[in-house]
Amino acid sequence: MIDASCPSSFEDSKSALEKVLRHDDLRGAPLLILANKQDLPDAVSSEELARYLDLKELGERLYLFEAVSAHDGMGIKYAIEWLVDAMERSKRTQILRTRAGASAAGNM
Repeated sequence: MIDASCPSSFEDSKSALEKVLRHDDLRGAPLLILANKQDLPDAVSSEELARYLDLKELGERLYLFEAVSAHDGMGIKYAIEWLVDAMERSKRTQILRTRAGASAAGNM
C-alpha cells in the first residue's frame, strides 16, 4: 500500500517493491499494489504513481495496481477479490499447498 498523498514516501515504496520483486520466496507470487488516499485532493493520480514505480518492469508477473481509498472503501473490495482469485489460480499457490501437504504428512 502506497500513500498517494505523500510523494516524499514514493522512493521508499519503490525500493520496497524492488526488494519484494528480488526475493526468491516471492518469485511468481501475484502482486497487489494499492495507491491509497485517492479520496484526498492532493493525492497523486494512480497513473502518475504507476509511471513513477515503473510497473512495466513487472513484465509477465501477475499484478494489479489499484487506486483505493481506505477512508471510504473505494476499490478495496475489488482489490481483495482480485487477490483471492489470483492466489487461487496461481501455480505457485498449488506448489505451496502440495509442499505443505507433504510436510504435514511427514510430521504424522
